[in-house]
Amino acid sequence: MPQRGVLSFWFEDSTPQQWFAKDDAFDTAIRQRFASLHHEVRPEQFASR
Repeated sequence: MPQRGVLSFWFEDSTPQQWFAKDDAFDTAIRQRFASLHHEVRPEQFASR
């Protein structure tokens, strides 16, 4: 399940300080790890929400 990887990264592999700080390396790590997942998600999957 892809969401487990996202949640694990966000809550286990990173810290709240990283979430809100300007950090190009952290932003790059997120992009590298999750860009393909982001591109797989289609807007119609969320239309009913």
